[in-house]
Amino acid sequence: MQFLIPNLKGNTEYEVHVSAGTKSLSKAHMTRLGERSKKATVILPCGEARSVTSPEELSAGMIGGAICAVLFLLLAVIGFIIWR
Repeated sequence: MQFLIPNLKGNTEYEVHVSAGTKSLSKAHMTRLGERSKKATVILPCGEARSVTSPEELSAGMIGGAICAVLFLLLAVIGFIIWR
């Protein structure tokens, strides 16, 4: 899951705590919170926002697309050989 926090300023240090929460089934307005994580310090660089995934990493979609392309080409070659 990903959360976007708007209006953060670049070149600024932020302290982050993470806590899980769940809505109560018996009381619709009540949310139960879990324990907070340890404090993490994050410094946002100034400039353009960058993707969380580094460009060196291959995503599952890229790998799946490459496999489908290879299989399609293989079927096309086999089909052409059989047709001839």
